[in-house]
This record gives sequence, structure tokens and C-alpha cells, in this order.
Amino acid sequence: MKTYIIITAALLTLISCKKDKIETPTIEENKFESYSPNTKGSYWIYDWVEVDTNGVETPLPYKDTLRIIGDTMIKNNTYTIKRGTSKGGPVRNFYSRDSSGYIVGVLGGPSSSYINFSDTINSYESPGYLDIRIKMFNNIQVSIPLGTFATIEARRFHYNPNGGSINNNGDLYFTYSSWFADGIGRVKSSTGYFSETIQNGTIMEQRLVEYYIAP
Repeated sequence: MKTYIIITAALLTLISCKKDKIETPTIEENKFESYSPNTKGSYWIYDWVEVDTNGVETPLPYKDTLRIIGDTMIKNNTYTIKRGTSKGGPVRNFYSRDSSGYIVGVLGGPSSSYINFSDTINSYESPGYLDIRIKMFNNIQVSIPLGTFATIEARRFHYNPNGGSINNNGDLYFTYSSWFADGIGRVKSSTGYFSETIQNGTIMEQRLVEYYIAP
């Protein structure tokens, strides 16, 4: 009888352990294609506006189109090729690839990441002028003419390399950003002339107005 009770208790313990077993979570699926679609024929069209420190917007005479034309091998890595313009400039190629959750170009470190929202993902110097650090932010709501989207944001912080403020207002840094929506890619970005942004807060924004993601 005593032996039976011991065996029964052991079986109950084993069953309980199996029921309460904690499964190892699966690794998040690759999101590169979601935040940076790479199918040939996909395209994005952007308009530009200037935004002053009071939020007053002025349309700019620039329109950019980016289109994926294929991919290429560079130093044993496969890069997606986007051909188009930046701020209405000459047509050229832009290259990007996924590096274990970080989006990188041909030169330099990562420009964004879909996995790291806690650390500075890249830092570098704009020669003789500013120190730049990039940090990611998740679930940022962005409104553009096409609608409102939940995005991941690659925010670039610009600092005085000598320390201290960057202007007479005592600001320690200013920021430009790029915002990426799941299933679409970049829906918005901000940039500007450093001197104008430092002195009066004026920036330029590139906003998505049309896109097509090829199957």
C-alpha cells in the first residue's frame, strides 16, 4: 500500500511538471522586408515641406521617387538597390541590406534597427562640426497626407563635439528622424541645413504621398 502511494505521488508530480512546463519563446521573424520592402518594382513617392519652429509649413518644390530595380552583391553581401532622387537632386542608386536586425548601407554603421530600442545603434562625427548618435523608438504615431501610421523611428541626435550647448538658447542637441511603417517602409523623414536648425529650429520633412509594394 505504501509503495502504491509513493508511485501515485511520483506520477502526479510528473504530470504536474509537464503541464507547467515553460516553452522557450520563438525568435521574432525577420522584419527587414516589412520595414524595408525589397521586391523589385516597388516604389515610393514623396513631397517636401519646410516646417518652422512654430509649426508653420511651406511646400517645397521637390518631389522624390524611389523604385527598387533589383539587388547586387557587394563584398559577399546582397544589397537591395533603390534608384531615385533625394531632395529633387540627380537620380542615383541607394543600397541597403539587413545585418541581423540592423539596416546598413554600403558605407558606415547601421542607419536603423527593428530589434534594438534600448541602445544607441550608431555614432559618428560630421567632420569638424557635430557628433551624431542614432537611437530607435518603437510605436511612434506619424500623421501624413496618406493617414496615420504606427512606426519605428530612427532618431538622429546632433551634439556639439566640444560639449555644451549648440546655440544661444542653451540647447544641447537637435534631432532629425526617419519613420518606417510595417508593410510600407519609410513614410516620413526630417532633415535640414544644420545652421538653420540650430539658429531657428527650421527643418525640412519628406512625406510619403504614394507607394506601391510589389508582390
